[in-house]
Order: sequence, then C-alpha cells, then structure tokens
Amino acid sequence: MRRSLFLTSLACFLFLAFSAADAQETGYGYITGKCMTAEGEASDDWRIRFFDVKMGGSPFTNEYRRIPDYFVRSGDDGSFSAKLPEGSYYVIAIRDRLDKVAGPPGEGDLIYPPMDGTEYEPYRVRADETIDLGVISGAVPFKKEWAAEGKTGIAGIVYDRKGRPLKRVIVLAVTEPDAEGPVFVSDEETDSSGSFIVRVPEGGAYYLKVRGYLHPDIIPVVTGEITEGIELHIDKAKKEKEKIKNKG
Repeated sequence: MRRSLFLTSLACFLFLAFSAADAQETGYGYITGKCMTAEGEASDDWRIRFFDVKMGGSPFTNEYRRIPDYFVRSGDDGSFSAKLPEGSYYVIAIRDRLDKVAGPPGEGDLIYPPMDGTEYEPYRVRADETIDLGVISGAVPFKKEWAAEGKTGIAGIVYDRKGRPLKRVIVLAVTEPDAEGPVFVSDEETDSSGSFIVRVPEGGAYYLKVRGYLHPDIIPVVTGEITEGIELHIDKAKKEKEKIKNKG
C-alpha cells in the first residue's frame, strides 16, 4: 500500500494513494468485517476507511476533515478485508451516494460509528494477525449539524483556466507538498461561486491542492483563525507543479 500521490480526482487519489490491494507480504495484518444497514440490508457500496494514528489526529472530531490513509470497498454482501501495515488505526465505514465525489460524509450518507462527537478507540494491527469486527449494523444517517465549525482553517475561491469560479471540486490541505503527512479536505464541494473552506487541527504552514495541482504559495495559518481571501488558479497551480517537478 504505497502512498503515491495521484490527485486527478479525489476518488482516484483515494484509490491509488491509499488502496489496500498491493501491500507487501511481511509486517502486515488484517481487519475484516461485514457492513449492513440497521434493517439488515447488504450492499457493495460501503467504503471502509482506515486512519493511521501516527499520521495525525483522530478523524472522529468534526472540527476538521481528514482523508483516510487507506481504504477498501465492500463486497456484494457488505463484507470487507483490509491488509494493513502494523500499527494502530481508527476505522469508519460510510455508504454514500454513488454519484457523489468521494470525500467527507454528507447529509444522509450512512456512517458508522456516528460522527456525533463521541471518541472511539483505534484497533491495533499486528503482523499475520486478523481483527474481525463482525457485523457492523449500527450505521446511521450523517447529519450536517454534527459538523462543528472549526476555528482554524483556510478559505477562498477556486478558478478555472479561464478565470471563472470552478464548482463541484474539493480542496486539500497538506503540510508537505508530497502529502507525506496528514491530508485535510474541504467541508464540501465548491458551489457556483467557487468558494471553499478547509479546516485544519492547528496553525502552521500548509499547501493547497485541487484536482491534483499544487497551489504555488505556502499558506500560513494561525491556530484559532481562518486564513481568508486565498485564490486558487488552476493554470498557475499547474505551472508551479511542473516547476517543482523540473527542480527534482
């Protein structure tokens, strides 16, 4: 499970960067289980997300949205098996709309455990051992009201190559340009005005990415404040990405 960076879209990013399909053969264990609705309905559209404890803060807070470090899709009957490097992981299962850009849970998406502010313990994965979570049937519809307004983050507008506001895209914030650290995602897709806000757990220096392109400027963030007025231009971001690549 290599964390290679490929951000053509978030769906591709999640699949290629964090897929649990190509893990090496040593130093890995398994987490298995089966996702079902409260009514006992099984389906193949569950995404089971795994958050490495050492990579960042708990994903159960609603003050920021963190991208999972690994994920798998369930089988036709809701069953799943993830091969993960040794370590401790938080686990969240989500069943969302198939026409939705993969990202944070939205209103009505089924989620377990609930993102209602309750903190849950991580699971410890050990080499050549399997953790069976059994049947997960307590998923509930996600409510927007659970998403507290975090006090630290970055806000602005995304523009396309013609200088027009770009809608229906998500924005990522990272502490390293190659995404070696935790990755945070905007609250929602941009609207018709291209507006976005990405909340982060604390102040520091952040890079922004959209559709795989790196914004050329480091964004300074102060804990407890929203850095506003940031403009992301796809054409300028692409040139900066090529510049960084040429330097390497």
